[in-house]
Amino acid sequence: MKYFIKSESWLRPFANALLSAMCLLWVYAVPVLHAHAEERRVYQTDQYGNVQYQKPGFAIQSDGRIFETDSGGNKQYHKQQYKITNGTVYEADSGGSIQYHKASLSIQADGQVFQKDRYGNILYGKDHSVRKDDKIYQTDRLGNIQYQKPGFKVVAPR
Repeated sequence: MKYFIKSESWLRPFANALLSAMCLLWVYAVPVLHAHAEERRVYQTDQYGNVQYQKPGFAIQSDGRIFETDSGGNKQYHKQQYKITNGTVYEADSGGSIQYHKASLSIQADGQVFQKDRYGNILYGKDHSVRKDDKIYQTDRLGNIQYQKPGFKVVAPR
């Protein structure tokens, strides 16, 4: 994930928040979907809450797999994928196999998402994200919501 974010300049401000937002969106958006329902899309928002459809986003499937999409909505299968299992988001290979030896994210019951090291220890001192009013906000290390920073929002497929 680090190498991907370094190579994609539009993602640098979202290094940890991007994956955190995907986790939160999975927790709140996918459980209400039926087994054969369409996948959900995750898009960035600007500081005013406007959805940025022209920017790349993510597709969340009902089985927990997360794919990056380009600005046209096409899945980028060759890029890093993720899988959500038992309240933890792991990196996955192109076949969907979880890579347990890499860092992951922990989804808390209160909607907060924290980073975990590769040994499974939660890193509470790092930046994390939180869900509030259908939006995902970045927070600082103390848990204060950063309203002035761009966030994320789940939208129905277009």
